[in-house]
Amino acid sequence: MSVIRLQFEIDEDWLRDLEELQKLGGLRTKKELLNNALTLLRWAARQRLNGRTIVSVGQDGSERELEMPYLEAVASSADKQRVDQPALAPVS
Repeated sequence: MSVIRLQFEIDEDWLRDLEELQKLGGLRTKKELLNNALTLLRWAARQRLNGRTIVSVGQDGSERELEMPYLEAVASSADKQRVDQPALAPVS
């Protein structure tokens, strides 16, 4: 597998947020932070593709659903595929 260099511009506030998240998780590099973020996003997308809702549960039992335009688009895409195609194998 070849390595591709990815470069993009962000403002200073966003950079501080990234560095704070990096430090919070004990990550040494921004590449590690990106790998973790993509792992979580991939997992969340699979859950939505399987018709699941992503919820955080507080210690008191209260629930809060994750709302993210990208994940809503994934869910809509999955709903359309269910209508257009007979049966898709579930993504684990």
